[in-house]
Amino acid sequence: MPRPGRRDRRHREDPRLAPSLAVAVRVGDTPAQLFGALWPQDLLELQPNPHAAGGLELPRLKAGATLECLVRGAAGPLASVWRRIRATAVPHGAHEVSQFVRLVDPDVLDDPLCPELAALRRDLDALLRAPFLAILDAEELPTVLAMLRQRHFAIGARLMTQAEAGNSLFIIQHGVCKVLVEKDGRQYEEARLGPGEVVGEMAALTGDRRSATVVAEDEVLAWELQARDFEAMAAATPELRQFLTELLTHRLESALHPADRVVGRYRIQSKLGQGGYALVYAGVHDILGLPVAIKMLKHTLAMEPEFAATFRREAQVIARLNHPNVVRIFDIEEHCRTIFIIMERLEGRSLKEELRRQGRLRPAQAADIARQICQGLEYAHGHGIIHRDIKPANIFLPLCGPLKVLDFGLACVSGLDDRCFEGTAAYMAPEQILGNVLDARTDLYALGCTVHELVTGRLPFEAEDVLQLEEMHLTAPFPDPAASVPDLPPVLAAFIRTCTQKDPAARYASAAQACEALRPLLDPAAAVRPPSRRLLTLHCVHTESQRQALEALVQEFTQRAQSLGVTLRASEFGEL
Repeated sequence: MPRPGRRDRRHREDPRLAPSLAVAVRVGDTPAQLFGALWPQDLLELQPNPHAAGGLELPRLKAGATLECLVRGAAGPLASVWRRIRATAVPHGAHEVSQFVRLVDPDVLDDPLCPELAALRRDLDALLRAPFLAILDAEELPTVLAMLRQRHFAIGARLMTQAEAGNSLFIIQHGVCKVLVEKDGRQYEEARLGPGEVVGEMAALTGDRRSATVVAEDEVLAWELQARDFEAMAAATPELRQFLTELLTHRLESALHPADRVVGRYRIQSKLGQGGYALVYAGVHDILGLPVAIKMLKHTLAMEPEFAATFRREAQVIARLNHPNVVRIFDIEEHCRTIFIIMERLEGRSLKEELRRQGRLRPAQAADIARQICQGLEYAHGHGIIHRDIKPANIFLPLCGPLKVLDFGLACVSGLDDRCFEGTAAYMAPEQILGNVLDARTDLYALGCTVHELVTGRLPFEAEDVLQLEEMHLTAPFPDPAASVPDLPPVLAAFIRTCTQKDPAARYASAAQACEALRPLLDPAAAVRPPSRRLLTLHCVHTESQRQALEALVQEFTQRAQSLGVTLRASEFGEL
């Protein structure tokens, strides 16, 4: 696929006075990573060999050895004119073999550098030290550098103005900028940014208007990148997506003003935790004041076109799931090129935390937990949704009430192959590892692994290497939990063995069948009785001018109440 912004290679200037930016080198079969602007007159210091013992050995080059280098010539500031050369290693000093070499290319003359090229060399060095560009692979740099345009700002000049269209971002090379936010007729200083930092990236990516004014505190030299180019880069570069997640996370957690922490109708209050694919915040509905949990997907996942399209389709189904053992999803918001999942906020701890606290659970506890998970899975499977990542970390134990199965927001439609979000290797069914078609029995395998961990305090298979762990799930006999727990009830041992059969056809056919297998272990007296019902009456006295706004509020309140299983009736009495 052609990369955005690539220039025609025919329009390049005379390379004889060109600087060379070496971004990747191979010494024989050994790769050596380089960074910085390298010129024909420069000495090249190779980085430690990562393949050597301790990573300390440096590649040793004999005089006359060749290096394959990727270099660029200057066809205008930072233009994308690159070529591959084979440079010759020339010893430095009197050593026959040296770790320092010169790059000598017959096509490049050793003329002294002119002032313009010396300035260009400084610019390249500064840009490559900026975190925004340092995260990119060598192959991405030519395209990105070709997109940049140098801008000079005098003291007091504005790089951008609050509320204007966000059509570009800036990488600061020199100087300091103040970030100012205007709110309610007052101006607040939000931050100060210096060399290497990026400003204006979120508005450039989302197309929203600027959320702040940025002013040069002293003379500022910056490089401008247009929004259209930045968006194409973000879509094509996983490392840049991760960088965006870190920027947005920093903004949400350090913003001084409430307006900067709002996602749709919800206001972020504090961070609750994070995992491999998402961050979770405590939040509140900005109008109703209802507490929620807000899960922000990392850009590496949310900006994957196939995943985003699948997620939007499935979100319509997942948001309708309403069961006591399934965490409730209220809403989906898309903001700053990622997806926010709005869920009910729970007080308590995860099953993983409980397991860490107790070491292992009593068989009766484990059986009751397995029963409730089966009930939640049976409900979800009945709606065509499989979870795909059942594990203790995704089971929540509230302070009161039934347990909740979390993370159905990343589930998959039953019958899909392995195109959706991957699960956790320690709990993966063989068909999931192989990328075969998944169904309800895939969740039962993970449930069997989970219950094994609950009663023994250990995972069924353990290995430092993920591939080795997956191979054990594919071929190794599943360990008998009764060997570790002699007093384990035979019914629970049989439940674990049946759930974890390699062949899905040998497992329970459904979560309902698995739940039924646990019945002999459950105390009938401990069965959950229907809760008593109570009546709450609310009267709203209003004027005609308030009617429309009140009706909108009542409609939203009704939807929220119904999601909790509350029966709501409204009556109007007319004028008082």
